[in-house]
Amino acid sequence: MIRTLTIALVAFTLVVQSAPAKALMIAPPNVSQRVLSSPVIVMGKITALEMDPVLVAQEGSPNKISYQVGTFKIAEALKGGNGLTHLRIGVVMPMVAPPVPIEPEDGNIRIRRPILSRSNPFQIKLEENMEGVFFLVQHPTENFYIMSGMALPLLKNSESFAKDMGLIKKTMQVLSDPMKGLKSDKAEERGFTAVTLLTAYRTPPQPVKGAPANPKMEAVPLEESKLIMSAIAEQDWKKFNPELGIQPWQSYFFQLGANEQTGYVAPKFMGQPNYNDLVQESARAWIAKNAETHRIQRFAIAKK
Repeated sequence: MIRTLTIALVAFTLVVQSAPAKALMIAPPNVSQRVLSSPVIVMGKITALEMDPVLVAQEGSPNKISYQVGTFKIAEALKGGNGLTHLRIGVVMPMVAPPVPIEPEDGNIRIRRPILSRSNPFQIKLEENMEGVFFLVQHPTENFYIMSGMALPLLKNSESFAKDMGLIKKTMQVLSDPMKGLKSDKAEERGFTAVTLLTAYRTPPQPVKGAPANPKMEAVPLEESKLIMSAIAEQDWKKFNPELGIQPWQSYFFQLGANEQTGYVAPKFMGQPNYNDLVQESARAWIAKNAETHRIQRFAIAKK
């Protein structure tokens, strides 16, 4: 298994090694990934801000985290949040560095002003009438919701909002009717559906109250598993699709469960310039041999 993961990392390196430094900076999850990783997605706006921050204790630490909390009026519950008209949203407030006494050469001690830290690119500030789509998860101990991982909200006044909403609906359609996209007559649509499902199935669920700490795995239905595998195999692994994120196709292939235990041995990397092509050929051969029997594993779906 370690050898397989190493090969995958080598393949990833081949894909990104020529990218400029800017491309290697941490980027927020794309819209489709935010949909898949968020238990609650709501559209609406902040109607009021609470005057005082909410201090929340950290487990195993005497320090507390300050949250700015606002009331959010729901215009449409896109995922979860059914029956709610309002909810509270909390965001971590920027840290303020403590005052630091300094003693210059003249001997007169002065106090340096506190510095507001804004080093976190995923930190936002709530404002009244802030309107858009928020990707949320219930805070584990408090009566408000927080951002789901690094899933920043989509603000309605942004130029890409209409396009982003289309991708949200496209992703939700895949989750509600996987077979429709997998049986599409368009290879790109089949690929998007397969990647969306794989990401949803292989991403550990967000921890929520009452949920088991170690969720179980289960097999995807055989027909669906076969179609996902076929859709991955037929794609052009060199083509970049911004809707699918930055991961190379090799990564999605390994999410199928292809490893030495299931009979897959990747080509040995010897510096070949066409190594990605060799990996794709071996992947297609493995899928062709195992499509009728292999079952993709997913985190068990909670029974309603």
